Amino acid sequence: MKIEIATNLAIAFQALKVNKLRSSLTMLGIIIGVAAVITMIAVGGGAQARVKAQISSLGSNLMIIIPGSLLQSGVRLGTGNAQTLTEDDANAILREIPEVAYAAPISRGGGQIISSSNNWGTTIYGVNPDFFEAREWPLASGRMFEYAEIAGAGKVVILGQTVANQLFGSEDPIDQQVRIKGVPFTVIGIAEKRDKVCKGKIKMMASLFLYQPVDAEFLVRQWEKLRGLEALLLRFKMAMI
Repeated sequence: MKIEIATNLAIAFQALKVNKLRSSLTMLGIIIGVAAVITMIAVGGGAQARVKAQISSLGSNLMIIIPGSLLQSGVRLGTGNAQTLTEDDANAILREIPEVAYAAPISRGGGQIISSSNNWGTTIYGVNPDFFEAREWPLASGRMFEYAEIAGAGKVVILGQTVANQLFGSEDPIDQQVRIKGVPFTVIGIAEKRDKVCKGKIKMMASLFLYQPVDAEFLVRQWEKLRGLEALLLRFKMAMI
């Protein structure tokens, strides 16, 4: 048996020596083919890992509820124009669906934010602490809203990174005053910077947003566009996929 193996190997090497060009081309083809397969597997694995990371960053246990469409003068407006969601809906979801860990109401507007020496136009989101918990969104500095401030319509805000930089530069914004529609607010925190994330109609970029309590009197009386909630952000206790 050993003799046969040795003989076969000798014949094989002799054939390779006789047909050097053909052997070289064959070896090159095998090497290129194997390298291509390894490269494709690596690229596919990397892409898969990136997609999983993006899905994980969005949250596989998150859901956004958006109001329905509205029919006005025979014209059907797009989804989200009905403005039918309320905080009572969020409370009812938390009360009646035990699988939901957080139900965060979200209101949205826009305006000019003014500090003592600068101003910056940005999107304004009315949220409560459940929003940050649901998004697992920590603060870079400062503190979170307190429920007493929300219940008492406290004039406090959390700034995004870009808003803070544009208004205060290298100065510490915490405990500084900003004005929105002439109403003074105290900066209590700076949101950690995050990349743009799109979920349904809600586009959130921490570096461009200013946050405030969803129940603040400012939202109810000063900002006419915020008559209802734009969405409810739900976070389930377990992943949905």
